[in-house]
Amino acid sequence: MHNNQRLSRFLQIYDQNDERYYFKRRGVCLQCKGLKLLCGRKRCPILDQKLISSSVTDLLSKEVHNFSPPGIFVGWVGYPKIQMGPMISLRSYEDYDAFRILDYPAEWYGLSLDEIIGYRTSLVRSKSLIHVDQAKNPDYNLKNIQELTLSAKPVDVEAKFIKKPRLNLAFDPISEPLPPSANLKTFSIANNISIPNGVEKIYFDADLNASNGLYSLYRRGYDEYYLTKIFSAGTMGIGKRRRFVPTRWAITAVDDIIATKIKDEVKYLPSIDEFLVFGNTYLGNHFEILFMPGSFEFENIECWMPGSVWSSGGVSITSEYDPEKGRKTYARLQGGGYYAARLPILDKMLNMGKKARVICFREISDEYYIPVGVWEVRENVKKALSHIPLRFSSLEESLSYIKSRLRVDFENYSKISVILGKERTQRVLSSFYNII
Repeated sequence: MHNNQRLSRFLQIYDQNDERYYFKRRGVCLQCKGLKLLCGRKRCPILDQKLISSSVTDLLSKEVHNFSPPGIFVGWVGYPKIQMGPMISLRSYEDYDAFRILDYPAEWYGLSLDEIIGYRTSLVRSKSLIHVDQAKNPDYNLKNIQELTLSAKPVDVEAKFIKKPRLNLAFDPISEPLPPSANLKTFSIANNISIPNGVEKIYFDADLNASNGLYSLYRRGYDEYYLTKIFSAGTMGIGKRRRFVPTRWAITAVDDIIATKIKDEVKYLPSIDEFLVFGNTYLGNHFEILFMPGSFEFENIECWMPGSVWSSGGVSITSEYDPEKGRKTYARLQGGGYYAARLPILDKMLNMGKKARVICFREISDEYYIPVGVWEVRENVKKALSHIPLRFSSLEESLSYIKSRLRVDFENYSKISVILGKERTQRVLSSFYNII
């Protein structure tokens, strides 16, 4: 049974109406009873649902007094009128870091899908209907939420909901899995918020544009995850232009803004003089990243294999390309994954002090049947780039190695690649001029 079929069933188990699931699957489920795994999964989704429900349902209440990681989620449906609110832990922990990691994908690498879902179901996502422009002139409650997002430590909060939160875990291709949610009635902060001095300065600077503010903080060591939160919360930029930014848009925007700034510095660096290959695999996503001598170019090639979450049934390959002069259109074929891969690659060049032409090959297998967000791409690429690269003296040698590491026939990648296509054309022209 294909994993994309399993995905729909997996998503169904988080629907509050369990009877609908039982009705559709009662024949197979009655035969199996969670023992034979006739649905093709390694674990029974119904038993998993019961396990998650039993561990979380008792924690759901109309009132919660606990810590926010800190975290915030800004929806996009209905823009510019959207749902927004802080994330709050449903569980109690003795260690502050245990709260922080619930909404901090930078420390999720190596976790299983079950562990990631476990973190997300340990949160409740509060919601209030607002207009995005309210960020520039927030009322008392919105200002509290904005300052919570700026905090460097978990924040003690109290919240009352209109109704008891529902266990309706949702999955998104860009953001992390969305936890149970509830409409907010009242909200207050129970302790003092600790905002880093450098961040506070940018927060109160209404004359500094958001791009420069983001890059300034990035160069000081603040990562993409923190910057995405404060950008989404409308806490930076020209005062009259500040607005709440939907989380899924903010993730891609921050990746793009920082990458564009780094690219302006990388173009002045000397080129590498050899071919480097970096690789890594995690959550059914395999990466082979090729650095080639020359001025900066970046190409991201994604191959979705049968059974993977967005596969249409066969092998599906797309390419998105960033030339030396830059691209002016959104990478619609790959969305946030393209931008999540490009930023750490540019960052690697800046740290190396060398620029390169880069092709990032991403092969997604049927092990990746639940989307967990583009953080997986970002951390996968970062991990690959942290390894000692394999060094080759020619393009042929490096591609020969990469071919041995990919499961799909390399000819499929070669046909679609812009950079490899240019390389072939240049070699044909060189041969022609050598003849004449």
